[in-house]
Amino acid sequence: MRVLVINSQDTLSGGVVSLLSREEDLEIIDKEVAGKSDLVSALEELQPEAVIMNDSLLFTYPATILRLLRSYPELQVIVLDEDQNLIHLYTKLEVVVERASDLISLIRRN
Repeated sequence: MRVLVINSQDTLSGGVVSLLSREEDLEIIDKEVAGKSDLVSALEELQPEAVIMNDSLLFTYPATILRLLRSYPELQVIVLDEDQNLIHLYTKLEVVVERASDLISLIRRN
């Protein structure tokens, strides 16, 4: 699995790269991006299955992240929030809704 780690010049991204590089089944790509066009270009060029970034990038480019999920339905966006010690995982889920009950089931996730 190809994983793109967006380097945010902090120790967290370096630690993530170091940790994940030990996994034989993961191809880790450490990349610094200067803006949202760099982010989109990196995804188009490298075509990772997952992208890891810190939460500041998510809040800087929220519309871009949503467009990425729409354009790359298999992409997992993993956002690290080091202040709260949380990991947020964003994926795209498409469901065909044929009845109102399908929507209700989706809301309830059952």
